[in-house]
Amino acid sequence: MIQKTGLTDTYEFSYYQKNSYETVTLRKGDDGGFNRINEDGTETSLYRYEAPVVSSAPIPCENYNDIKSRMAEIPLLSWNTLFHETDDVMKEYYSGTRTADEVVEYVKKTCSFNNVSKERISKALSTMYEHMSRANAQYAAENNYLESEQLYIKTGLRQDAGDYYSNLKGSMYYNADYYYAYSDMQSIVKNTLNELADQYGINRPDYDAIDKSGTFIDGGITYNGVWNQKTINIYRGLDDSGVIANDFVPSRSFLFCEARADLRGYSNLDEIKTVVEKYVSKNLRKTNDSSDSKLVMEIQRNSHYDNSLREGKARIHKYLNSNGIPLKNPDDRNWIMDYFGMAML
Repeated sequence: MIQKTGLTDTYEFSYYQKNSYETVTLRKGDDGGFNRINEDGTETSLYRYEAPVVSSAPIPCENYNDIKSRMAEIPLLSWNTLFHETDDVMKEYYSGTRTADEVVEYVKKTCSFNNVSKERISKALSTMYEHMSRANAQYAAENNYLESEQLYIKTGLRQDAGDYYSNLKGSMYYNADYYYAYSDMQSIVKNTLNELADQYGINRPDYDAIDKSGTFIDGGITYNGVWNQKTINIYRGLDDSGVIANDFVPSRSFLFCEARADLRGYSNLDEIKTVVEKYVSKNLRKTNDSSDSKLVMEIQRNSHYDNSLREGKARIHKYLNSNGIPLKNPDDRNWIMDYFGMAML
């Protein structure tokens, strides 16, 4: 292959030899021929450049049809490459360095195919949806818990915030903002894939079936599934059945937090309640007079040697249950640390 370079009348000639590409630089000579530019900068006049002959004859193979069939079964999108690429895309999106339009551009560019079967394209679009959904759910849930860390740090509820070994342990946090951030991005991805499917003349991916798949063991590809798994990992004492139902749809104002606290720095619990209320109102939720969005809070001290029922925790859980939000974490589970809980419907 001959390509022009940035220099006047200068070209690069590439050919394949012994499993690698060889390239020589040629310059148009005064006599109409070509001069080869040598490594030392000198030029050698030549009228033709002789490279190894590559036969155009077909390669004999008794199993040609079998190989051709297997080639047609190779996925259009590499699983490992797609895993890391989609992870980077959603990480950048949730960090604010990539826009939604740029996410759409990535999906369209990656799913641009020519001269391949509709069946392979259909599989590729489903695979793209699965990987984008996984990364979307992971980073939405991750940002949800990073927000809870800031809550603990800014209000002084936890003294171990930022500690690698104990940070977030014994805590549970759900801000519906991240559920809807995930949902909004899912809609963008689905709309893009639907557009591509229509363009290729194929059926749209079966999103519901893919959502129920168990390909990824870290909670699957739904927000609540991933949130459940992250909560199980950091909240000691929970079983693997999850905390909330995967099909739970929160109100847009829903906010829930439960955490072991360290209240030794506060002599008056009303003081920390005021601090938390101000932080929530300024950074998480704009409170109003509606009874449906009032912040309900429980803060209770406990001796490290007292395994009695946590009354404050029970009240929070009963409040949620009475409003149709059951948690699988029983409200009578023993609690041996200072307790903080809050909920907003």
